[in-house]
Amino acid sequence: MTALGYDSMNIYGVSMGSTVSQQLLIDPPEKVRKAILSSATYNASIPETSLLHQLLETTAADPNKPDGTRKEAMANLAWEGSYDSLPGITNHVMLITGTADILTPPSVAIEMAGQIDGSWLIRFKDIPHGGSRYAPIEYGTITTTFLKLDESPEYSIRDILNSTKIAE
Repeated sequence: MTALGYDSMNIYGVSMGSTVSQQLLIDPPEKVRKAILSSATYNASIPETSLLHQLLETTAADPNKPDGTRKEAMANLAWEGSYDSLPGITNHVMLITGTADILTPPSVAIEMAGQIDGSWLIRFKDIPHGGSRYAPIEYGTITTTFLKLDESPEYSIRDILNSTKIAE
């Protein structure tokens, strides 16, 4: 970003790109204005992503695969995940998942959205992994809507929950 002359920017990551985007949200978060995480997981080694994990292992071990593809698979397998860091993300984040995604199932995006305060969660019915190629207009529409909105509320849901607990 700095080399391109930008202090910060919006980012959009799909699959492994969402992993890279999560790392930018964690360190250095000031470089990210808003983030869109599509077909995301916080770790390729959780039970819900067993099919993805198997695919990554197969790809990493296949000498017939291009070197870059194998290295991407190895990097995904080596990544320790972001779950513990998700609650610390304060940037505006939108997670997009397809209900037919068998590599990074919607349950993972739902869990991630529950950890990132104020995040958006968009689920597209019957769309598989990397869904933007199956519904480009719909993905483009929701993405531009998210990027255009000013989402600076005076309080967060955590503030509301904390004030409710105090009132009890």
